[in-house]
Amino acid sequence: PAIENSETFWKLVVGREEDERRDTNNVNEKSFALFDGSNERSLDDVTCFDTHAVAIGRENGLPRIWFIGIDDNNDEMTEKAYSNSDDNTSKRNDYDATSIKATAVLASEFERLEFEEEAFDVELSGVNNNFYAKSVVVVYDSLVTPTQQISIKLDNLAHRTLLKEYDVPGYDKKLYSSKRIMVSSRDGMTQIPVDLVYRKDVMDEDFVVSLSSSSPSRNNDPQLHKPVPVHLYAYGAYGSCEEAEFGSSLLPLLDRGIIYAVAHVRGGGEMGRPWYEEPNGGKYLCKNNTFNDFVDVARWLVRDANIT
Repeated sequence: PAIENSETFWKLVVGREEDERRDTNNVNEKSFALFDGSNERSLDDVTCFDTHAVAIGRENGLPRIWFIGIDDNNDEMTEKAYSNSDDNTSKRNDYDATSIKATAVLASEFERLEFEEEAFDVELSGVNNNFYAKSVVVVYDSLVTPTQQISIKLDNLAHRTLLKEYDVPGYDKKLYSSKRIMVSSRDGMTQIPVDLVYRKDVMDEDFVVSLSSSSPSRNNDPQLHKPVPVHLYAYGAYGSCEEAEFGSSLLPLLDRGIIYAVAHVRGGGEMGRPWYEEPNGGKYLCKNNTFNDFVDVARWLVRDANIT
């Protein structure tokens, strides 16, 4: 329920420039909000621990988890950072201490959880009830990696322990690969994320790498890759996100030499709220963007990349 003057219960969490984070005696002149409400980096949920906060959101079309180190003894340092902020630098969303009623918290660490694969799905595993826990468990999967439960140290993200992996009888991950590419829409400004999953013996690896360029190498060397069937899927409605998650039901398709493609068209929520809302998303009077994006991806697959 809404509580009167509830804004006094909250504190703004800010960060410093990367080269200043390790020096507690050197407060950077430009402190900025870690999540400022922009669509480039969105915040969905926060789980707090004794020494860290774990934030869940989206960035660059993918679900993301950030680990934020909080120092309870940094109030004086935080106030210095605010008093030294440059009001003229709006690009980094700087803040002035005189405009903030509540004391802000300066993050001692701000690190994003990274994975080797280009497209994936990740989230925290259930509810973490232990406030003094030193690690968290995340659930991870991708188009080629079955669901895993991984324990990660709060103060060392490189320290990971695989607790459990979903068993898929007869599945050999080494036979498959996936890639995320960006396809230009007809408006010339919008980049549409597209995920591809396929057997490695279906597409030449050099050709796959060239898909990230404006001129895939198939156009230069017709022998490098022969067109193969593609199953193109998209949803694009209600702000729903189609994640790059594992599905064993796709294996019979892939084993028959078919490439499975997921186009993250407008109308979904993969690229933030504007991906769904008017005037440039895929809702109401601009719903045609959803279908145009799907057609543009299909044309790219056939005409530009010559995948199919």
